[in-house]
Amino acid sequence: MKEGVERYKSQDFQGSLESFNQAETQVKEDERLSYNKGTSYYKLNDYKLALKYFEKSALSNDKDLKLRSLYNKGNTYAKLGDKKNAIKSYMEALNTNPEFLPARKNLELLTKKEDKDQKDQKQDQNKEDDSEKDEKKEKEQDKKNSQTKNKKDKSAKEKQEEQESQKKPEESNK
Repeated sequence: MKEGVERYKSQDFQGSLESFNQAETQVKEDERLSYNKGTSYYKLNDYKLALKYFEKSALSNDKDLKLRSLYNKGNTYAKLGDKKNAIKSYMEALNTNPEFLPARKNLELLTKKEDKDQKDQKQDQNKEDDSEKDEKKEKEQDKKNSQTKNKKDKSAKEKQEEQESQKKPEESNK
């Protein structure tokens, strides 16, 4: 397991994962090993597998390991776009240690972002509603304009027909 940690520190995440897998054949069900595998998968952007291992290590009786696992679960859920479970994981981490600032900061960022997203969504909905209202007004105005034009055209046609009918008798008298 030491070799895996050293490789992780040197940012050889794939190598660290290989070392952790090798260690797993010698030591079964070690929560620290699950945590280390989770961090390697996280760094390799394999968030689903990272989550699997953080969930295992979060069951640890070691308070510090549990805290870090819950915190990383929150980070992983956030990467997966699952804000609800990310918030839940950060809250669980803070229940384990209320003074753990990284979880508090991420929780604040996530809830602020969620509030902003809801506000933006509401503004977008209002814009859509306004746009739909404007479009409806334009259609109504077009319809009125069309009706007015049709009335004018009809009136002009009637006048022209009336004038032509008045001309015809004069022409026939000549």
